[in-house]
Amino acid sequence: MSVVDEPAVKTDKSPSYPELPPLSDKWKTFVILAGVILPAAALWFEYLTGFGSAFFVDILPTRLHFTLVALVPITNALAFWFCVNRKSRLVVPLMFLLGLSIGTAFVYSIQLLVLIPFSFIAIIAYGIGLAGLSPYFAFAVSVICARRIEKGMEYGNPKRKAALWLGILAAVGILGACIGASYFTMKGLQMASSDDEAKSAQGIRLIRYIGSESTLLRACYGLPTDTWVSPDRIMMTNMVDRNKARDVYYRVTGRSFNSVPPPRIIGPRASFISDSNWDSDVGGTAVNSRVKDLSLISSRIDGIVDPDGLVSYTEWTLVFKNTSPDTQREARAEIALPPDGVVSRLTLWVEGEPREAAFSTRGKVRDAYQNVAVVQRRDPVLVTTCGPDRVLMQCFPVPPEGGTMKVRLGITAPLQPESLSEGTMILPRFIERNFRVSDSVKHMVYIKSSDELGFSGDGLNTKNLRAALTDRELAGIKNEITCERNPNIKVVAASDPINKDAELVTQVIEETTPTPPEKVTVVIDGSIRLANARDDIAQALSNLPETCEFSVIQAAEQVNELVPIQKATPKAVRNASDKIRSMKCLGGVDNRPALLKAYESVMEDNGTILWIHGPQPIVSDNYKEQLLQICERQPGSLKIISVAVANAETAFWQTSNIREQLPYCLAGAL
Repeated sequence: MSVVDEPAVKTDKSPSYPELPPLSDKWKTFVILAGVILPAAALWFEYLTGFGSAFFVDILPTRLHFTLVALVPITNALAFWFCVNRKSRLVVPLMFLLGLSIGTAFVYSIQLLVLIPFSFIAIIAYGIGLAGLSPYFAFAVSVICARRIEKGMEYGNPKRKAALWLGILAAVGILGACIGASYFTMKGLQMASSDDEAKSAQGIRLIRYIGSESTLLRACYGLPTDTWVSPDRIMMTNMVDRNKARDVYYRVTGRSFNSVPPPRIIGPRASFISDSNWDSDVGGTAVNSRVKDLSLISSRIDGIVDPDGLVSYTEWTLVFKNTSPDTQREARAEIALPPDGVVSRLTLWVEGEPREAAFSTRGKVRDAYQNVAVVQRRDPVLVTTCGPDRVLMQCFPVPPEGGTMKVRLGITAPLQPESLSEGTMILPRFIERNFRVSDSVKHMVYIKSSDELGFSGDGLNTKNLRAALTDRELAGIKNEITCERNPNIKVVAASDPINKDAELVTQVIEETTPTPPEKVTVVIDGSIRLANARDDIAQALSNLPETCEFSVIQAAEQVNELVPIQKATPKAVRNASDKIRSMKCLGGVDNRPALLKAYESVMEDNGTILWIHGPQPIVSDNYKEQLLQICERQPGSLKIISVAVANAETAFWQTSNIREQLPYCLAGAL
């Protein structure tokens, strides 16, 4: 018996593909041109120029959008290579990428639907209309490639279709979420800009809960914000003024729009569409937009204190740098002076030489600044008053390509007497600014005194106080310096520096006990910045004398009377404190309606309003005329104690003639 070796049977385990007709040259050309070259060229064109901004749409608002759009031509190229070579590996990942491509092209096709007629016209006139049609071609190519790959593969693998649909849903979900947030933001912005208070409040809530802060910030700078091209935008209807958008931004977030960095525009197209590059507020009367390329690179504060005479002199030297390659910049800042302080000196360095500024009326110096800075493009600096204890500083031009500009403000101010043996020096600080201050830049403080001094809360420790403060510290915990003085010196005399022949100016320092008012209405800002101050406010309420009548009003979207007018009994004060601790603080609130309501409650009894507030950068005209009417028609009738919390700026307060009064016991406790 013999064994015959038979040859082994070879099994071909390579996949078997259904027979498909060969690819034609026309099909290959169509895929390469319509699915790869055209969307890639359209992406590059939009990235460089921001052409979509002409229709108020930013096609590529974020890097995520850029990545998804860039995947379309890349994926179509991979799918084309696969269809030609019919490789079996990595089919599932490729189908997922094709799903992303199909979903992305589908969403952009809807966004640009209104532009189809314009695109056909532009093809004939300029040849660039194909860019507007690229999503439709790319969508068709991706679908065709996906179908051919599916037909050309072996049957029975459900993962391919699952990957395709997963990619489609992922792209539509991501882009749809961005579109939805932007759409509801703009819808809410239109509602919030309405004169109807109920509708305006609804718009604020809509943005706060489902809107996009980045979209709202873009509206503040006049940048493209729409989610798709609409007839309204082409016809320039239903547009929201950017000043109103800035008010809405504060009401939604509790911050002024220029307290955060400006919106980031990706790519070279930023120079075409970004308002932070084209500074439209040069020579104006407000700080407004943050400028991208402008920064503070050096700051020093040198001061001399005469604690016995309760007076101080401070020089604040600032150096600005402009890194723009070709654009001159204007540095603008609103500066809070010490209480009752004045700018007594102003210096500008021109070609390395310090030059002193001249003083005149507001109208004359602003006309001169407009002529020299904006028209002649020379080197002026302008400082004008813009409210109680605050000034607006403007410097132009800060030269491009790393150029710098150096200015110095001399500030004379009285010390705030805490007692016969102690006074407080307040340092100047920025309220608003259009330039960047990085964390690495420190304000170098050097204060000299004949007696001991130190930062408030740190104790008295030196006659020469030196510190390097961040901008946040200068505006907050390190803003006050406590100065020790001789309590036996109660009369100070000085000669008039203008008129040497005049009699001596005499200052008498004496302790007095303030008389508490008989009726107090406490107005509490309901903004988010007051959330951490609720316990302190509630605790300070216990300082009210029992003989006083009081009420508490919360400034909210709808003015809320927390406590009606009643005697300040211990029980009433405890109940009021509990309500203050539990009140809700959201976003930013316009306090003017609450102040008007408070005035109505105290005007007949000659009462006092204690207003405890955070930032109020409201610039719209709502309620302004009513406050001005009270101040102008009944001067002195609005008795108000303003207690600022959290570095508070009050833009609308600048337009009135209301003067802050010295706080009595309750305000002092805060």
